[in-house]
Amino acid sequence: MKQILYVLLALIVTSCASIPKESVNLMEVVIIQNQKAYDLNVVLINKLYKAKKEDVDIFIDGDYTSEIWKQFKALIPAGVDIQSNMSSIIPSLSKQINVQRNEMKSVLETARLETQEIILKDFKIQSEASKEVKNLLISASKVNENRLQILQDYSNRFKLGLDINELELSIDGFLNSAGNAGADIEKLGQEFLTKLNQLKKK
Repeated sequence: MKQILYVLLALIVTSCASIPKESVNLMEVVIIQNQKAYDLNVVLINKLYKAKKEDVDIFIDGDYTSEIWKQFKALIPAGVDIQSNMSSIIPSLSKQINVQRNEMKSVLETARLETQEIILKDFKIQSEASKEVKNLLISASKVNENRLQILQDYSNRFKLGLDINELELSIDGFLNSAGNAGADIEKLGQEFLTKLNQLKKK
């Protein structure tokens, strides 16, 4: 799709009064590809966050539960029969463990929704820019009068989107910090969401 854009943008800069009909058709292709790219990004974002929520379950049910149990046993005085008190111990520990699980997943869900808002906003801007260029291609004289400004505006607005790799690194950073027993998940979640919005501004 970038090759199509380069052709169209070059055409805008160098065009005379006449614009080939094929250029308008190419812009239609760009508009369609923008929609497909957006749909794909939505799928990828949902899959990424779904996988991270599954990672939370694996971590909570494994390492985190083991660590909580280890810390709990260290607090029990010598001579106390743990086995005879398991019926009261398990519900208490399970509640603590599930609070951690739910809080971590809640932050991820909030981040997923915010990420979707970011890419939706990008898509709307790209769509608007693409439609403007299409209309200007149809109106050849207007293109000729404003071609340099059109190129600059469209190029600026097309530099959008999130880096999925950076997004995943940010998610992993949050999960690693939030996975510690006693971690302030609310604070870590706020820091993560702030960083998420900063990724868009780069």
